[in-house]
Amino acid sequence: LKETHQDKSEAEKARDLKRKQLQAKKNATPAEPQAAAKVPENNLDIGEAYTGFRLPLPVTPEGARGLLQHYLMNGDSDPLHPKYVNYLTTQFTQLYRARHPKPVVYTDTPKPGRIIVVGDTHGQLADVCHILYHLGTPTSQNKFLFNGDMVDRGAYGVEVLLILFAFFLSDSECIIIHRGNHENEDMNALDADAGGGFVDEVMRKYGLMAYRRFVSAFKVLSLCSVVEKEIFVVHGGLSRVASMS
Repeated sequence: LKETHQDKSEAEKARDLKRKQLQAKKNATPAEPQAAAKVPENNLDIGEAYTGFRLPLPVTPEGARGLLQHYLMNGDSDPLHPKYVNYLTTQFTQLYRARHPKPVVYTDTPKPGRIIVVGDTHGQLADVCHILYHLGTPTSQNKFLFNGDMVDRGAYGVEVLLILFAFFLSDSECIIIHRGNHENEDMNALDADAGGGFVDEVMRKYGLMAYRRFVSAFKVLSLCSVVEKEIFVVHGGLSRVASMS
């Protein structure tokens, strides 16, 4: 009887295990399409022929750091897919406007943490990579304020902006971006030797519609920030007109 009871017990355990396995399979079946639906590049219909950097969407801090690393290693020799550029510029324009609807941003130093103000980078990708490498990438505790003039003169204004846009989309509290006098269509239209060049850069890399989306992004950028209610940060200077007060 003892052996018979033991045999029944083993048989019951086997049946229980089989039921659990079948139930697990049933539970896993509907989850598979959901997991597939989250694959970012499928949402943008980017085909397998594209062998460049795949940016996880929605953008995460890890994805933004991955894009930074990609540009650090490749510059513009391995360009981001145009659909990613469209996504980043469009999403940034919508979300930055929602996060900072007014031209003045009032912000405090993260506690614990710090706020880092970065001046004119003018399309110098190597400088931006150097800054982020030595001071750390933007986070809510390592907050950056880019004080305008990210484009023109240098050859990598597109890549600089896409990095900043990606970090903002990953965490809207980690970065503030000001509009400088070079985030402007008239300045961009000048030759690089004359202080402009961004129009030519974008047209060469991604075309007219991409430039128009960058211009839309320029129009939502902040104009100035007040830090800790006492430090005023703005991209500007003294007027050349002596009589102006």
